[in-house]
This record gives sequence, C-alpha cells and structure tokens, in this order.
Amino acid sequence: MMVDNLSKIIAQEVLKRIKESENYMDIVRSKKLLILDNSSNKENYADVYFKKTKVKFLNESCIEELDSFKYIIAPNLSNKDLAGIALGIEKSNISRFIIEGILRGKKIIAIEDGIEYKKFKERSNLNFFRIFEEYQEKIMKFGISVVKRENLYMIFKEKETKNFSKKLDGLKENLDEALLNKKVIIEKDIYNAYNIGYKNICINKKSIITPLAVDYIKSNKINIRYK
Repeated sequence: MMVDNLSKIIAQEVLKRIKESENYMDIVRSKKLLILDNSSNKENYADVYFKKTKVKFLNESCIEELDSFKYIIAPNLSNKDLAGIALGIEKSNISRFIIEGILRGKKIIAIEDGIEYKKFKERSNLNFFRIFEEYQEKIMKFGISVVKRENLYMIFKEKETKNFSKKLDGLKENLDEALLNKKVIIEKDIYNAYNIGYKNICINKKSIITPLAVDYIKSNKINIRYK
C-alpha cells in the first residue's frame, strides 16, 4: 500500500514538473526579439528564431519599449556604428538602440558576417584594420556577443535548453563541448563559446592560444581539452 502511494506521489510530481517546464518554454519562446533592420527585410530572418517568438524590427520600435525585448540582434554594423558603440557615441539609430541596450543590460548579438570592416581584411593596411578589431573586442567586453549567422538559431536553442534544464530538475546546466579548430585561438574565440554557454572547449593540440585567451580561460575556469 505504501509503495502504491509513493508511486502515485512520484508520478504526480513528475507530471507537475513537466507541466511547469512546458509552460516555461512557452514563456521563453514568447519573449520579444528586436532585429535592427527594416521590416521590409523580414523574410531574411525566418530561419533564426522560433515560430512563437514575437519579433519587431527597427522601423517598428522606439527606445521606450526597449525593456520589453529579450534579445537585440544587429545583422549589420557599419564601421561608423562599430566605432561609435565602442566609444559610447550614437552614430545612427542602430548604435543608439545598442548603446541604450547595453545600459539597460539587454542581451545583444551582432552577426559577424555583417560587420563592415571584415570585408576589407585582405586589402586594408594591417595597423588600420587592427583599430577596428580592437573596437570589436571592446564592444564584446560590453557584453555583446559576436556570432556567425548560421550559429544564431543554435544560441536561442541552447539558451532555451539551459533554462529548461534548470526549471525541470534544478541541476546546474552542462552543455556539450565546443570545438575550436583554428591555428590561432584568441580571446574572442573563447569568449564567444563561453558566452553561449560552453564551459568545456576542445582545441587542436597544434593551435596557438594567445596570452589574453589563456587569461580568460583561467579567470572563468573553462575546461580545455586538446585533440
């Protein structure tokens, strides 16, 4: 009899937690997403967010409603905006929203493919090009994530998975290992992986890790495995 009662209690608790988790997923997916582009280009972004996500575009939004957004996505960053954000100076409506978002603690993601200066890597004077690299490193220190477009959807998926795990069983999340297969690993490579949620990173044993990257690994207690 006691066994039957215990089984019943356990079953009820499991069902309760599953229901809570499902509701929580709906809440997360319904969070508003601001894309800093014109709504006339909305067809270009159907692949980067969940169907239930409420999406607004730059021309549909105002600063006053910034607090209602869960994420702010910057598909394109001009050299002018990149420099402006790094220096805290508004250069356009895009940099205005991003600067305000930083001040309000918003989750901001810049798409790497749309950062203008990167297009000139093969032609630019290296010292001049390095100025813009430093601007990018600076805005990343402000909490802005820089990711490739194809990884954008995965960030939302992993963040939801992480929140789902925490809500379901209260355990500390343990995401899969990130793989960095580059000749030179710099601080922003480690930062990007860690900021997504990876605490275990696999690196090619022939890769060179810069001193700044090593410091970041140590300060954040990131586990490194060599293959």
